[in-house]
Amino acid sequence: MNPPPYTPLVAASNTKQYVIAALLMSALTVIAILLVIMLAQPSDRLLLIGVIVAPLTPTTAAVLALMKAQETHKAVNGRLDAFMRAAAATSYLTGHEAGRLAAQVQQAAQSAQSVAEQPKTL
Repeated sequence: MNPPPYTPLVAASNTKQYVIAALLMSALTVIAILLVIMLAQPSDRLLLIGVIVAPLTPTTAAVLALMKAQETHKAVNGRLDAFMRAAAATSYLTGHEAGRLAAQVQQAAQSAQSVAEQPKTL
């Protein structure tokens, strides 16, 4: 019998959704700023632009932190899965070797018993 196959799991990075989210937030911010520039009074523009841009920074930071946390989670799980497979293969091989040695010991004991039971002739 062969040991179970060992294939390391490499963490796949899926950051496309986070990049799209950051780009959409940036695009909406630019559109909102352009609307404020076109529609608002010149005295109110700077305040409104500040109100539009202020939430963008922490939101983008939160999205990027979530992306990194998910990437780290996948990397740790991938390594843990690989470790579990390696441990299973090791225990399988250890048990296989122990069984083989036990069979050899039993065979040697039977051989010794059959030699002991033979009548001695001189």
